[in-house]
Amino acid sequence: MKPYEDLAKSFNALITYLENSVTTEGFAERTFYGEAYAACCFEQQNKQLLVQKSLQGFAHKHAQHEAARDHHEFHLYALYRLKDKKLVENYLSLNFPRPLKEKPTNWILLRTLAYLHYGTHWQRLLWIIISCLTLMFNQRNGLFLDRRIGRILLGDTREDYQSHQYHAFILVLLSNLYDVTGLSWYANWFSKGIHYLKNQILENGKIVPKGRGQDQLFGYANTLYALAWDYRQHGSKESLHALERVVHYLQGFQKSDGSFPLVLCKHDDKSNWETYNNLFDYLPFTALMMQESINLLQTDKKNKQTTLPLSEELQADMH
Repeated sequence: MKPYEDLAKSFNALITYLENSVTTEGFAERTFYGEAYAACCFEQQNKQLLVQKSLQGFAHKHAQHEAARDHHEFHLYALYRLKDKKLVENYLSLNFPRPLKEKPTNWILLRTLAYLHYGTHWQRLLWIIISCLTLMFNQRNGLFLDRRIGRILLGDTREDYQSHQYHAFILVLLSNLYDVTGLSWYANWFSKGIHYLKNQILENGKIVPKGRGQDQLFGYANTLYALAWDYRQHGSKESLHALERVVHYLQGFQKSDGSFPLVLCKHDDKSNWETYNNLFDYLPFTALMMQESINLLQTDKKNKQTTLPLSEELQADMH
């Protein structure tokens, strides 16, 4: 399978670069969550020394920088993948530093996943409802808007909220939510969103730029996973062909050392970076999405298990 082979080649080059870059104090550049995602990649490869080194780096950055602590939702999204939770038990709380009203759609879905993994029965039920209401009011013809709750109430649909990058991330989170809950609402929203996304992928694999994060690596990483999940879940040959084009497009920007620029262009001078962009957050995140996309391409649908099946009681409450 060519997409699998090409993706594996790119992943191997990128993970080697990350292995050579991580230290016990983290990556040399500013990060908010990159070390946690690197640890997940290394664990899947059974490289425990690198897992420990990455988590030491994560702890160092977490202690030193408030901005890193503010990304708690992103931390949990990575850390719940680790098999040995004792390594990170001090970072698994549901005490979020910022109120919900400050968070856009993708953060709300991240927080929902956190409560599904670590919350009580009633917290899980509440956050399923919150996520579904958020998604209901944020879909426009298949495109998910990445708005805060206040912007939803005001009906604000400015261009910044119509982001293809964050639309792709929301699709990944929808697939995760379906895998965790088995609730068809999430699968139905995913189907509408992936149809929209595939129509934005040009023949050469480039995604039509729109909204925040145009041409950024983060959006392409999420697109890989969304397409792989759609292929695994529905057998969509269209998604497999789109995945092949996106992988080929990405490979055109992969450097000889295995890394990628944050913005996929010939000369990334940081002029198109947002203030919150960090290269060494996006590189490990991309590695994890590549790794999990490869896993999806190797997994038959019938053998796929939900990561956290809902209890019968909660299932009954939702129906």
